Amino acid sequence: MKETPYNPDGSSGWLAETPTHDEWPIGDENADELPPQPAAVTASANQYGIKLPDEFIDFIRNAELHKHLRSANGDFLDVARSVLKALDGYLVR
Repeated sequence: MKETPYNPDGSSGWLAETPTHDEWPIGDENADELPPQPAAVTASANQYGIKLPDEFIDFIRNAELHKHLRSANGDFLDVARSVLKALDGYLVR
């Protein structure tokens, strides 16, 4: 198996070690709309009896991490406020 450059331990620690981007980071445009999104999508997941990973919610809440990811097309992070049932599972879009 090929080695990864970072330990895939589920945390975002590796991301914090990467450079930040001044141009087109995924969180800048929509940063003021992000705070309610984790609570809303978590409530939706609870209706289906599922728990979203803490690491995912922590990433959505941490605007500093968003500066480490550059958008390829100028879009920004925007999490739907509901979970979508899809095939044999669920999708957070």
